[in-house]
Amino acid sequence: MQNIKYKITCLLIGFLISNIVSTIPAQTGDWTIIGASLIITINEIMSKTIYTSKKNYL
Repeated sequence: MQNIKYKITCLLIGFLISNIVSTIPAQTGDWTIIGASLIITINEIMSKTIYTSKKNYL
């Protein structure tokens, strides 16, 4: 149950960060989708790495 909470928290943090970054440069909306998707991807890779390393210790 705790792992599910951790995954959901990481996912929501990724969406929050991507929304913040995509709304800052509102005038130039060209790169916002690409930037947001890159941030989500990086966040999910980091979450997966941290989750798998913690799983080995359990």
